[in-house]
Amino acid sequence: MARPAGPRHVRLARDGARPSRLEPEVVAHGHASLILGDRTNAGEVVLAAERRRCGGEDQTPQRALLDLVRPHGGVSFRPYRELFEQWIGRLLEYVEVYPASEGFVALQTERTGGLTLMVDYDVFYEFIPVEDLGRDHPRRHTVHDVVLGRAYAIALTTPAGLWSYLLGDTVRFVARDPLRLEITGRTRHFVNAFGENVIVEEVERALIEACRRGHAEVIEFTVAPRYPSPDEPRGGHEWLVEFAEPPRAPEIFGRVLDEALQGLNTDYRTKRAGNVGMVAPRVLELPAGSFYRWMRSRGKLGDQHKVPRVTNDRRVADGLLAVVAERSREPLIAVGS
Repeated sequence: MARPAGPRHVRLARDGARPSRLEPEVVAHGHASLILGDRTNAGEVVLAAERRRCGGEDQTPQRALLDLVRPHGGVSFRPYRELFEQWIGRLLEYVEVYPASEGFVALQTERTGGLTLMVDYDVFYEFIPVEDLGRDHPRRHTVHDVVLGRAYAIALTTPAGLWSYLLGDTVRFVARDPLRLEITGRTRHFVNAFGENVIVEEVERALIEACRRGHAEVIEFTVAPRYPSPDEPRGGHEWLVEFAEPPRAPEIFGRVLDEALQGLNTDYRTKRAGNVGMVAPRVLELPAGSFYRWMRSRGKLGDQHKVPRVTNDRRVADGLLAVVAERSREPLIAVGS
């Protein structure tokens, strides 16, 4: 969440509506949608209103407006942190929370070291090893016997009537006293088309490294399998990326993605060895606004709708490419080609 600094409050007027005090949640939602590529959202309305309040002076109203930001919305903030701070113009204090409609799960109580699990909010937790998902009788662990560093899916039982309900999130515990966790992704967000078993956390970490070494900034991205074809007998991954700043070193961007994933995932490294199981990833740069137009075409703008970071099929990737093809007949060129 964001808190207005000082006694002043921003007022908004949209579609002729009566101006009203800006609530913190609006700012939080605004920054979330802004960094995900929505160019006509609450975030820009807020900043435009603050600029008008400042009399159009050439200053950075974001500095007065934002004192504290709490990333939320089910999408990792790490790939966007540097870009967001550049837009704001200064370093910000971040406090992460893990709320869900089904129950308030965890919040950040320390500057580093994950989120503290809320064990006294009338929620009974079960943690299922991710490799057991889909089995008839998956193992279920309580808070007493979770193992640090292992990936789990969360199930909740609550007084509201939920019984061993799968949230759909995956977590990893990083400390025991108190229990602290990191959110690693979603149970449905992975790619395992060739036995590589790559999860969303690994994809995000690889992207951060590629942006750092390739001097790039990313607005939005997704990863999908690229299946074998008559021209290419082995498959691989296809990255669809919309850049705020294209890589200044495009020839190394895809290579760093590949090397970083190999360092993070043993199965992926095995499949990539000698190009026997998989070929190198292909990175396609999408035109500005592609993800926004795809979300709009599906009626998924705003609220808690998100672009899947990684999928085990090509539905998202093919949908994005179809949206791009509607506006341009020019073929997309792989980054670094």
